[in-house]
This record gives sequence, C-alpha cells and structure tokens, in this order.
Amino acid sequence: MSKEILSVKNLNVNYFSDAKRAQALKDINFNLFENEILGIVGESGSGKTTLARCLLGVLDKEDANVFIGQYLVNNIKIDPFFRGIKDLRGVFINMAIQNPVLSLNPTMTIEDHFRMVLNDVSDIKVKKKQDYLMKKVLENMAMDNYDNVLKKYPMELSVGMNQRINIALSIISNPKVLILDEPTSSIDEENRENMSDIINNLVRNNNMSVVLITHDMLLAMRICHRVLVMKKGCIVDRFNKNQVGFCHKYTQQLYESALLKKDRTIASNSDDILIEMDKVCKNFGDNKVLDNFSLCLRRGETLGIVGASGSGKTTISKLILNIYKPSCGSIGIKRSLKIEMIFQNADLSLDHNQKIFRILNEENYINKKKEYSRETILNFLKDFNLSEDILEKNIVELSEGQKQIISIVRSLLNSPDVIILDEPTSSLDTISQKKILDLLIKIKKKHNLTYILISHNQRVIKYMCDRCIYL
Repeated sequence: MSKEILSVKNLNVNYFSDAKRAQALKDINFNLFENEILGIVGESGSGKTTLARCLLGVLDKEDANVFIGQYLVNNIKIDPFFRGIKDLRGVFINMAIQNPVLSLNPTMTIEDHFRMVLNDVSDIKVKKKQDYLMKKVLENMAMDNYDNVLKKYPMELSVGMNQRINIALSIISNPKVLILDEPTSSIDEENRENMSDIINNLVRNNNMSVVLITHDMLLAMRICHRVLVMKKGCIVDRFNKNQVGFCHKYTQQLYESALLKKDRTIASNSDDILIEMDKVCKNFGDNKVLDNFSLCLRRGETLGIVGASGSGKTTISKLILNIYKPSCGSIGIKRSLKIEMIFQNADLSLDHNQKIFRILNEENYINKKKEYSRETILNFLKDFNLSEDILEKNIVELSEGQKQIISIVRSLLNSPDVIILDEPTSSLDTISQKKILDLLIKIKKKHNLTYILISHNQRVIKYMCDRCIYL
C-alpha cells in the first residue's frame, strides 16, 4: 500500500459577510497517498476551491474561521494558518489556479515568470541550472519548442499553452503535492486529452501526487484513482476508479448531466439569410488565422463553430462584429441586424465594482439613454429563475453560473436578433452547464433568436446546434 502523505480530519470553514455566517465546509475528512490522483468534483459553490485554499493555508483569517481536528503532512501535524504551512507552500505543496489569465503577468515573458519562481522558492540561482530546469519542465508539458515559448508573452500564446505554462510554473519547484483547479475547463478536446496525459506523466515520472479539482465528471472518472463528490460544503460520496454504480443520487445526477444526451432536430429551414461570409481570409502579420472561410447564418437556427485553441473561432466572431477587418473576401450582414456577444469569461466582462442593476444598465449610462426599469429586468431574470435581490449584489457574490446568466440577460435587454455565444458554459459544472443550455434553448424560442455557438466541447455542440462548422 502507498504511503499516506497528507491527511485532513474534521475540517470546517465558516465565512462571514455583513454579520452573516455561511458554512463553506462541514466535517471534511480525507487522505492522499503517494503517486495518487485524487479527484474532487461538485457544482460551483460546493466548496472545492475553499478546500484547496485550506490545504495551502491561504484563507484570510478576517473573512473565514477555520476549525480543523487534524492536518497531517507526512504524519507531522500542521496548523494551516501559521508558519508550518508557509514553509511547505511551493516546496511540498503547490497549486495551479483555474484561470491562467489571472495568474500570469502580461508584462512579463514566460522566461521571466520561471526565473521569478525559481528565485523565490528554490536555492537555484545559477542561470545555467535554471535554464536546464525550464527546459525539463516544458518538456514535461509536451512543449518541445521551449526556446521560442520562453521568449513570448502570455498574450502571444493560446489558452491551452498558457494553461500548460501555469502548471509548469507550479511544478518547477518539484512539490510532492500539486493541486490543479479546473485545468481543462477552458481548453479544446484535443488539448484536454493531452492534459490528461500530462497529469498522468507527472504522477508517474515525478513521484508526485495530484489533487484534481474539476467539474468534468467524465475526466475525473477516467484519470483519478479515487474521487470525492462535494455538495454544499460536504463530501456526500466517494468512489474508486472503474467502480460500477454510485452510492449517492447526486453523483448519478452529475454523471448524467455530463453526458448531455438529447435528440435534436433541425430548427430552421428559413431562407432569410442574416450573415454571410464568403471566402474570408484574416492575417495577423505573417500568421494566417483564417483562409478561404465561408459561412451562412439563417434566421432561427443555432450554428455551431468547433475547433482547437488558436483555430480562429473567436476571430470569426470579431470579424462579424466588425472589430477586425478581413484581409480578403467579403462579409454581408442584413441591414439593421442587432448582434450581441456573450464572452467566455464572465469575470473579465463584468465590472466587479458595480451592483448587478448598474451592470445591466451599463450601456445605457455610456450612451446617455434612459435606464431599464426594474420591472423590465425582472421579466428577464424570471426566465432564469433569479430573484430581485440579485440586483443589489456584486459580481463576487455570485456563483459562476449566475455570472454567466447576468451576461446573457445583459445581452437580451438590447433586443438582439443574433447572439454569439463564445464558450458560454466552459467554466461551469455539468449540472449548471445543462441548466444554462436548456435556458438558452427556452429563451431562443421565446424571443425568436438566432445563435452562433463557439465551443470546443463536442457534447455541447451536439446538444445545442442544428448545423456545425469544424475548423
């Protein structure tokens, strides 16, 4: 039997806000063994990331009360708020957060990031030794063109490559425990398979244990040795790899929602063409992103666009919105057509300093128009089963699913004809994902909408779309 390297007993966490108490974790007990991949799955808000932050000892004592019966690292008791865990952070245990955009500095090259980490958490200061480690860790991430990658800035790399850099920075100090928070949520299926191989290789070749936090139930079942299922701050189920059947109905619900099985028929045979792209090319310097691309969007349909990271999916949407000009070819858009776009990352597209009511009226304030009434907004919120009190909240108080709903409502308030959905559910757990997709289908019928759905998730495309273009 493998050696136990980490153990948590009777962990409880309470958050405090405006004199209100909310229990984020309740009676959490688990252990982690050498060379093991332990999965933690559950809906947004179930406590997965709070648990990870407890393991790292980075919860703010002013915002949270942590009560723990026992936290053992190699059978040594650790207090997660004091010096013991600080000395281990980055050396024994480290974490790669969900969004590489938030963890990588856009003003620093990838090489600068690596040298900063090595100077902070290791004794290796000699440039040649650092060069060797950088080369080795990038090879572990299946990035053979490491010399070229090290010279680039994060914005010059794809989302998938930035995620690999994010993980590489976390393992270059050779920790024994690596926490991966949603490492595959924002990458295409090909890169997702590659990431699965990378995680397995880290465990096999680096004598490392991984805590994999994910909303992708199918990924957890495929690569994890054991899986913990969380709901409302509690571990409600546990299962092993290749286990047949689940003990808890919530686990079964997570599994079924991940499959996204539904028969769909063609929704539109309309001859009303709204958008037409004919033999369009788009170059950025010497880099040709689109070549001879054509598209025809008819009223009432949902058109899917699928492709790997960097294949040009988002470039197409920016061409349609006239943010980019085509290098060649033509784009025809029906006169007076109203087009809205819902972005992949609600956190980056919504103002964290404003209440929801003001966010939904943001365009009116900018254009000095009359604001939408609460009644008008509430009519849309009801479509998504949201109550009026959400209007007085800030973005940070909402779950990932609620943030994405606010993005959708903001677009609907402008009475669009076409909505471009850029990865609208990639950051959501499978249950929230299915709810959002079903609501999008419902409001499409209610408001006579036409969708362009950009996604790397084949199951989402098959569930939603009438036609599909593969890049």
